[in-house]
Amino acid sequence: MDPVGWVPDPERAYPVSLTALATPPATVSVDDAGRPGAAARLRAAVASYGPGGGPAPLVRVVTAPEEYGDLHIRVVVRDTTARLSGRDGTEFVGPLPFATDGDAARVVDCLCHLARWHQLRDLTSRPSVLDNLVQVEVVPWDSADGRALVPDGSGDLVFRYAPEGGPGPREPWVSIRLHNRSPHRSLWCVLLDLTDRYAADPVLFPGHFIGPGHTGYALDGDPVQLSLPAGRPVVPGAECREWLKLIVSENELSTAPFRLRAWDPDGRGSRHSDAAGHPAADGVLRFDARATSAGPRDAGPVVQGAPGRWATRTFGVRTIVPSLPAATGRGV
Repeated sequence: MDPVGWVPDPERAYPVSLTALATPPATVSVDDAGRPGAAARLRAAVASYGPGGGPAPLVRVVTAPEEYGDLHIRVVVRDTTARLSGRDGTEFVGPLPFATDGDAARVVDCLCHLARWHQLRDLTSRPSVLDNLVQVEVVPWDSADGRALVPDGSGDLVFRYAPEGGPGPREPWVSIRLHNRSPHRSLWCVLLDLTDRYAADPVLFPGHFIGPGHTGYALDGDPVQLSLPAGRPVVPGAECREWLKLIVSENELSTAPFRLRAWDPDGRGSRHSDAAGHPAADGVLRFDARATSAGPRDAGPVVQGAPGRWATRTFGVRTIVPSLPAATGRGV
């Protein structure tokens, strides 16, 4: 870091607050063996996608494996279709049209959306005094002892649909508690829900202070229903994944940078939507104080200009529709 307009005392330790975070862009490679020229078209779309017609800040097209970043997306173009997959070949989304310059820009829309979602999911802080001060507990709604669940061998919390026609709700219901274990710090907390449709939303716990030794509840204590997203058939073997991300700070933060609508192949592109729903135009994640939509106010809590210290923690959640029990019979 370089001081601007001042000279630091070399014998003094200065506190530092991170107010903006620029993460490395996702890297993209293009396989256009089935459509020569597709790589050049996509590269041109990336180069003109950003603010003012500049390059897209969240993705970078590369050619050599040694250039691949932590998040690498492989684009395979065959005929008039593009498929986006990860390093292991798993496709992120369904096939996208790739025949015109407009289609190429739409593919870049998707690439930026994926990059932004992974940036939010993988956001981590440096070691902090706030680490592990807030404990997240997920408890089945009908639990008799109120005991929190623990992750399975894969590290995820797993929930299952109840048998159809049985008593109670079929979808899993849970209570989510945020317990501030600090004896003297009030901590501002937000709990993000990141879905496998590449959405992020702080709806569960949208940002509140929790006093020392006190507990906050997702949805103000109402049950949280875990269910497959609309349009995904509830059939044996079906499942969905979510990630619960806790963000803890000494001061209040704006939640706007943590909101991202689910990827919609038929929706409007990221360049034509507001910042609350899509990737930031410059690719920087800003930890600003919470903005108020009502403008200046006469009375209220002091809004700090920087978050101070902050910490994050992420939990994987899987919701499963169990397979039907195998039929049994008597031998003869």
